[in-house]
Amino acid sequence: MHFIHSALTWAFLLVLVPPLIHLINLMRHQKVPWAAMEFLLESYRKHSNWIRLRQLLLLLARMAAIALVVAVLGKLVTPDQWSSLWGTHVTHHYVLVDDSYSMADRTDAMRIFDRGLQVVRGLARMAATRPNRQIVSVLTFSQAAAAMKAEETLAATRKGSADDTDNEEDRPLKVTPTVLQAEVTGNTDVDAWLDEVRGETTVTELHGGPLPSLRIVHRLIEQSPAENHLVYVVSDFRSQQWSHPNELIDSLKAIESSAAEVNLVRCVEQSRSNLAITDLRVLEGTRAAGIPITAQLRVTNHSERDVFDIPLQVQTKFFDPEEEQTADPTSVQPITELLAVEPLEVIPAGQSAVRQFQFYFPHPGQHVLEASLPEDSVPTDNQRYHVVHLPENVHVLLLDGGPERRAASFVSAVFTPGTRTRTGIQPHIEAPVYLRDHGPDTLRQFDTIYLMNVSQLDERSVEHLETFVEDGGNLCMFMGPQIQLQFYNSWFSQGTGLFPVRLERRDMLVPDVDQQTPDFVVDNHPVFRVFHGQRNPFLSGVTVEQYFRTTD
Repeated sequence: MHFIHSALTWAFLLVLVPPLIHLINLMRHQKVPWAAMEFLLESYRKHSNWIRLRQLLLLLARMAAIALVVAVLGKLVTPDQWSSLWGTHVTHHYVLVDDSYSMADRTDAMRIFDRGLQVVRGLARMAATRPNRQIVSVLTFSQAAAAMKAEETLAATRKGSADDTDNEEDRPLKVTPTVLQAEVTGNTDVDAWLDEVRGETTVTELHGGPLPSLRIVHRLIEQSPAENHLVYVVSDFRSQQWSHPNELIDSLKAIESSAAEVNLVRCVEQSRSNLAITDLRVLEGTRAAGIPITAQLRVTNHSERDVFDIPLQVQTKFFDPEEEQTADPTSVQPITELLAVEPLEVIPAGQSAVRQFQFYFPHPGQHVLEASLPEDSVPTDNQRYHVVHLPENVHVLLLDGGPERRAASFVSAVFTPGTRTRTGIQPHIEAPVYLRDHGPDTLRQFDTIYLMNVSQLDERSVEHLETFVEDGGNLCMFMGPQIQLQFYNSWFSQGTGLFPVRLERRDMLVPDVDQQTPDFVVDNHPVFRVFHGQRNPFLSGVTVEQYFRTTD
């Protein structure tokens, strides 16, 4: 006999509990002579053998019930089952191994993934002791997911091809993944075969689920109905991978309907706390050298308790172009700059927290943004990289409605402050009629269009500007004394136009008696982070005389 969950065999000691209780009860009985009961004792002596037999049978039944429960929990395979599984038919063992990054978690100085490979070794050794043909096949989650992805790609390619015939479209596409298979016998070197499996499989950084592997195994089982099939799913069973129970239940029922037995083998006693960087991206906006760029970092708490005060380490890496030209390219080391990013105060269990921050690169080219978390049980998901491409020149269009174009000159000075200090943005200053005379093809060369003190635009200019925004261009508007409120309110279009709010009127900002009070109070937003705080010296230098009051 054999137990699949051999760790539960210690529970067979519980069968000693009923005899122990029986003996304790016997010790509690005291013999008290009583003359009136002598005639009853004579009757008891005549039936004592039958009473003892009933008590013995009852005691054995209780012990058998406890042993049966333990055998069920330990998945006992009886000799009758062995005869059906290891008889004249071929028995095929399909072992589905979870190789996602969470399997890199370590317990007792051993990775969970290595524990899963030990399960494979145990199954192979068990199969090698049986007389008939035993086949063990190992399939990882990532291999199955890659095969399913390849099938989808081939199906999409064939569907989009005009040369395919109707018969080819009806023929299903099936991609067989790489399955490590071996026929094990008593002479098989199981350890050598396991070394081959270990060399071909490893923990990946992919987030693969069990569904593709279950579907592929079901397909393989249907192709060989004469075999006896045993399916083992070896995983840490993290809830994120098993978040679609309906589809998984359907796949498991389909496998069991094919006369196959499914066994779920968990390689870890309990899930430990783990933080993961699940997203690192650069937000929309102008990307150019020397210009602050806003990025967003998302951290997810894959644990059952809240985590507080999580430090974030974010750094940029780039190469000095002058050093790359003068030195040996193989000896050039990247320049690393550490960013000051505020830590996350708290991340509730099973939820995520987002932190936005700004950074910049002084030179155009391919650069790297790197974020990392403190080391925990799963180190693979503690780091995240994002490649940022900055072009040589980013062209922007400055449309100034003022007579002297002073607003455009100020903004242009920010982009090109001097001959030695330059950014990757190339400003082009034009009059507002430029929009009317140039269509979408010309405007497409600009990354952003700035409207500064533009009173109003004709219908053709508005059409060109709307097409520019619909194609992904950026639009920035600065109000000024020449703007026409009626035009911008019509541009609002009940919230569907290019202008974000409805303007009510111009208004004067009455100076306060206390000159220490700033003219505006900044919000908690990355754009105004440099102004944050009432004592910030930048606030004292900003004065507001007029402003546009909105209706909201």
